[in-house]
Amino acid sequence: MSVNVYNHTSHIAHRTSPNHISSSGRIQEIDSLRGFAIFLVVLGHAIILFPVNLKENFYCGILFDIIYSFHMPLMFVISGFCWTFTDYVASVRKKFFRLVIPYAVFNVIDMLPRQILSSLVRRPKPFSESLMKTLLYGGEFWFLYTLFIIFMIYPLIFRVSGSSKRKMMIVAVILCALSWFLGRRGGVFMIGRAAYYMFFFHLGVMARQFYCREGKLPDIKFPAIALALTFALWMLLLFKIKVFPMLTILAGITASYIMTSYSSFNNAFSRFGKYSLQIYLLNGITLGISRAIICNVLHVYNPFIIVAFNVFIDFFVSYAFIRYVCEKNKITRFIMGM
Repeated sequence: MSVNVYNHTSHIAHRTSPNHISSSGRIQEIDSLRGFAIFLVVLGHAIILFPVNLKENFYCGILFDIIYSFHMPLMFVISGFCWTFTDYVASVRKKFFRLVIPYAVFNVIDMLPRQILSSLVRRPKPFSESLMKTLLYGGEFWFLYTLFIIFMIYPLIFRVSGSSKRKMMIVAVILCALSWFLGRRGGVFMIGRAAYYMFFFHLGVMARQFYCREGKLPDIKFPAIALALTFALWMLLLFKIKVFPMLTILAGITASYIMTSYSSFNNAFSRFGKYSLQIYLLNGITLGISRAIICNVLHVYNPFIIVAFNVFIDFFVSYAFIRYVCEKNKITRFIMGM
């Protein structure tokens, strides 16, 4: 999930624009988009379903539907954009340490409160059930499980298409049809879900191949009307037409990308993009803590206060803890894929 273009992307030249590339070689627009994506993940989880179901609130329900209409496909598009490939064995080994070890560690951590503190969690499970789900069905961190499966399969697809625009477009059509046919099924080893999200991952790879030149994205400043029209189309597809789910997802992704052309968006979210994986890993723990404090200790049930408090703890406090504590320690860096 790295966005360091100097070390991993061989076809991109080293002459880069300081307006887009940081001193560490990270693309600011991609970090911003990733920061925004993980913010949406945290915000979606902050609209809790237990011990009070905030989806029953009209405004929270709408916000929940908007977020869940596209935020995970956006994560896979970003992962595809950042994907590079040289040697298969070396690539899988790298992703094992980056994804599988954090996946295993945090699923084990997640198992404990589901047995010991079952009254405080929404889905208590016995250890045997949690272990089976972790090994075969994506556990509680299905995104990492699915992404690793994609990393193992996609090189075979890329070998067929290469960097040919025509072949990549044909592969995109095939993967889109497969996604439409399968839906978001899971299945053993999350093969069904991997097949569904493979299309979005492929879109990210295509975006880098087609549009990333000289180590940066096109220097385009979209007018506000473009964002407004895209957002309007997205809302129309989401709440009124409802028969083109793929177009709804793509409209949401497009609106998110357009926002990266604004410096205020970049400045707000780029700092979080580097730590998106770690924020995702801690989200289950921090949400359990923030939810218990606001509902079980403080007995606050105002939907907006609950969401705001959860986001503050689960996103901003979590970010500070990761950056200033976890990143300083070798052990936490290792188990969190840093």
